Amino acid sequence: MKRVISKLKEFLPRLTNYLLILLFIILTHNLVLPLLGFLRRFILVYGYNAYDTLSISLLLFGFFIIFRIFKDISPILDIVVKAFVKILPGSDKIEEKSIKRILGDFAYIIIIILTFVLLESYISRVSEYGTSITRSFAFILIILLFYDVIKTGHILLEEQMKTLSKIKLKKKKS
Repeated sequence: MKRVISKLKEFLPRLTNYLLILLFIILTHNLVLPLLGFLRRFILVYGYNAYDTLSISLLLFGFFIIFRIFKDISPILDIVVKAFVKILPGSDKIEEKSIKRILGDFAYIIIIILTFVLLESYISRVSEYGTSITRSFAFILIILLFYDVIKTGHILLEEQMKTLSKIKLKKKKS
């Protein structure tokens, strides 16, 4: 418990800073950037104007902040997973790794969806097939990650059922 509290004391100020920066990026992207519409006249690179470049830069910086938040949350999730595994009967290191893997896969799925949704309009400007290719790639990645989640969850559930049946058999014999 003390370890969780010390991690939270270390993490909460950083989380607050990251969330404030993310809020600033969102407000800048949604409120300030539309006021800078005159930047659309200046073509910089491959059909992208200064407005689009600034918008993409804000989005990429926002992704960087989101990744930092996920990185900082992972030690706290590790502690929560360890506490959860201790509650389960017959738990061991394999189950802890499985639960971490499932949580990691869900985090990757969320990141893939956010990335695709935010960058879809910019990708469509590069090529008329860009959105279709990116959509297909994201769909395949999400399907593979869901398969991994289901497979890992099934193995974890099967191991728990075996452990529970062994415990139940021991109680009947006693």
